[in-house]
Amino acid sequence: VLRNADLALYMVKDEGRGKAFFFTPEMSRSVQARLKLARDLRFAIENDALESRFQGQVDLRTGKVAGFETLVRWKHPTRGYVSPTEFIPVAESSSLICDIGLWILRDACRTGRAWLDAGEPERMISVNVSAAQIWQSEFETDVMTILEETGYPAHLLCLELTESVFADQGEGRVRKVLARLKAAGLRLALDDFGTGYSSLGYLNDLPFDELKIDRCFVAGVHNAPEKARLLQGIIALGRGLGMRVVGEGAEEEGEIALLRAYGCDFVQGFAYLRPETADDALRAAEQLEFRLAETAKDLNVMGDPFKKTA
Repeated sequence: VLRNADLALYMVKDEGRGKAFFFTPEMSRSVQARLKLARDLRFAIENDALESRFQGQVDLRTGKVAGFETLVRWKHPTRGYVSPTEFIPVAESSSLICDIGLWILRDACRTGRAWLDAGEPERMISVNVSAAQIWQSEFETDVMTILEETGYPAHLLCLELTESVFADQGEGRVRKVLARLKAAGLRLALDDFGTGYSSLGYLNDLPFDELKIDRCFVAGVHNAPEKARLLQGIIALGRGLGMRVVGEGAEEEGEIALLRAYGCDFVQGFAYLRPETADDALRAAEQLEFRLAETAKDLNVMGDPFKKTA
């Protein structure tokens, strides 16, 4: 009875707390499945069986791919690729998220160093950081150790944090860690802005360089005037604070056109580039830059069809 009650309590916590569940046999099966997935995930981390994908960020002014966000993928030996929406929550609940975070950070820096050694232009590489890495590990030491062992320049590494890092915790430790990382030359981005706690106080006080607008504010914005006004205000806020602004999840040209019109600096989304392996990401970036450059030439030859004549 106590075990079953504990399983029901576990499910309540997993659903966000503040609820009451009766035990059902399905709960036991669900927990056992999660435990097995966590064991398999730990094995993958220990045996270097995770994979990195890189999604380009396009400068809306120049048409150049200015950087890449690094994303983690996991190919299970029997299930095939497991969605991050499934294994990341398992990692967070089983304390594996710190190990995944370090793995992806190290792999991103190795890849970035290899690109530089191959003569590629300098591009920023962004890596997501979980709240657990800040609170449960010597994160600053880990970052500096990885930079030293890979030889990747600190000024080309951007750490992306979501607003959850400030939830239910004092900001003192976060401020100290971020200040030291900033002093070491790294860039800092506030990810998924607008979907969490959205305290404008720490936007102004903490040393963020970039503001990443969540895709929920971008998707379909060209067909929704009220959403467009909100997007315009968020971009103006970020730029007013001296931050570079990145629009995430753009999938249509109309969305990109509005982001450009509102002064957004960069766009990241399927409309331009998808997450790819390191080699494929570079090829896709080069092809996109060539295509955008050719389009710009054609527009210069034809003139701007929207420009009013006297």
